[in-house]
Amino acid sequence: MTKTIEALRRTVIKEAALGNHIADTYFYQKTRSKKSRKKSGIPAKNITRISLILSLTAAAILLFFMVHAFLNASYIELVKFRFANSKIVKAIDGGVINKDIIRNFEFSGYAKNDSSEALRSFIVLNNPKKYSWAGISLDFKFPLDLTSRRIILSLRGTIGGEKANMILRDINNRAYRIKELYLSSRWQDEVIRLRGLRNNIDLSKIIQLRIESGYAGESGRMLDAPVAFTIYVKNLNITREESWI
Repeated sequence: MTKTIEALRRTVIKEAALGNHIADTYFYQKTRSKKSRKKSGIPAKNITRISLILSLTAAAILLFFMVHAFLNASYIELVKFRFANSKIVKAIDGGVINKDIIRNFEFSGYAKNDSSEALRSFIVLNNPKKYSWAGISLDFKFPLDLTSRRIILSLRGTIGGEKANMILRDINNRAYRIKELYLSSRWQDEVIRLRGLRNNIDLSKIIQLRIESGYAGESGRMLDAPVAFTIYVKNLNITREESWI
């Protein structure tokens, strides 16, 4: 009888100890998980600080673009004033593009090849294909007023007899091909007067100027023969027309 009672007591003690162990382990793990979750989260003060930094950064970027736009608009107005009051405006000077008034310069047609390029002293316009054309396009940053202006081009061909054309385009997308120029193998200045264009195009708002070419041949027999050609452009000056009528 005594042995039986003793055995039952030991069983009860073991079960109680086991229950205490399970309870301690379960509640300890639950408590530790909660603490871990709290530690891994971002404190509220840090979230506020990050939001403030992001807001200030966005405000600074916005302010930068606003100031940049204002300064660019002011500079454009200054360039317009200088253009209107200058007797000579050099759009191309020794092959160098005047970026104050020219927004974009590119080769067009078959001039889009490795042999057409803007060098330090002149621009090379090369057309390697027969029965084709090549050109240079100048897009202006703002509409130019050419109502009392003329254009002086310094250019030459390779063998002489090459033919070039100049085209103006206004803000209403009307284009006018001015005249054909037959080039020499030496540098020459071609004066292009615009007084007769007022009925064909809006000279007060010109947004693009192009120089195009497509034929070569120095002799009468070769004139206008469709062959490959290369011409060179050194200067393009926009000057005031003193005797404008």
